[in-house]
Amino acid sequence: MERMKHELVRFAASDRYRTVSWELRPEAERFKLVVRARLNENAPPLAMFAMNVRSLTSHDYSFQLAARYLMFDAFVPGAELRADVALGSNPRLATAWRRPIGDAGLFAALGAGAAQQRRSLSFEDRIVAQYDQRQLMANVGVGMTFGVTSELRADLRGGRTVIRPRVGDSGLPSVSGPDAEVGLRWLYDTQTNYIAPTSGLRLLATVRQVLAWPDPPRSSGIEATNDGLVQSEVQGSRFWGIKGDRDRVFVTGGAGTSFGFHPLATEQFELGLPFQLDGFSLAERRGDHYGVLSGGYLRGVSRLPQFLGDRLFVGSWLETGSAFDTQSSTVLEAQVGVGMLVETLVGPAFLGATIGTHGARRVNVSFGKLFP
Repeated sequence: MERMKHELVRFAASDRYRTVSWELRPEAERFKLVVRARLNENAPPLAMFAMNVRSLTSHDYSFQLAARYLMFDAFVPGAELRADVALGSNPRLATAWRRPIGDAGLFAALGAGAAQQRRSLSFEDRIVAQYDQRQLMANVGVGMTFGVTSELRADLRGGRTVIRPRVGDSGLPSVSGPDAEVGLRWLYDTQTNYIAPTSGLRLLATVRQVLAWPDPPRSSGIEATNDGLVQSEVQGSRFWGIKGDRDRVFVTGGAGTSFGFHPLATEQFELGLPFQLDGFSLAERRGDHYGVLSGGYLRGVSRLPQFLGDRLFVGSWLETGSAFDTQSSTVLEAQVGVGMLVETLVGPAFLGATIGTHGARRVNVSFGKLFP
């Protein structure tokens, strides 16, 4: 009976059906299981679209327009196929295929793609240098799902990386060559919503080792290297709905280490992301290790019309932490932020301002979402 309940829950959570109900009906001194499922008109195969605008400094922005094609039962029953394309500041083309193995939650995955990422180095709320990082990649993975809230996955990825300075002095020469890495990823997510959930915990833990990476030429004098690099990172958030789920109290944080390695700037941990000391411009602070912790309060003040989105929140939060190379170079930062968050049909819209104890200050703007 418990196994049957588990399979029915998995069936109902597949996004293929709008509603799923079941009952045990007596029939000729036996019980017959009757399952009723109503097809979801928006179930795969389908095309989804997203856009994202994000501030890098108070005056510089990135833009991305993306589309995803999602298909179930691709080539074999139970398999899932995704094809992504993105245009804008960071163009990307990728495909991923995943299929279950047996009934215990085991799965296998394949993927391939090409991407370009424009990386910026900032100082005092302005971009001082940029470089482009282009990658061709393919990966193979295997993993296990534990119900609908947890997943463990291991991947082997390989390809080719090209780094070219674009403007300013990024401290990186041009490099190109093969790259490869192996990684382990664990996700636990019980949150009730993508934006400002009423409850739940989300944890993401990763460990990876770089097996190959193009080194800078010896003439550059750069001693940092990504060869053999081992890194681990944990990120998480916890939300509580209060006052009849109108308001939210939240805690978010993260920590990462390079285990004594000194990687190139491409693989250092960066601050300046939302709720990660975002009084700094993106990547204005970076290091071989980092740790941040933030907490705050969001007050629900209004709702948008249903055809536009959902709740509107205003709030305030505190952020503290640091990014550093050695323990002796650690400078603990503290910042306070205020802002407005709106749930829209195309993703979260955010407008905020953050100021720090050491003079950091920044206006943060973001709109829309990116596909995971």
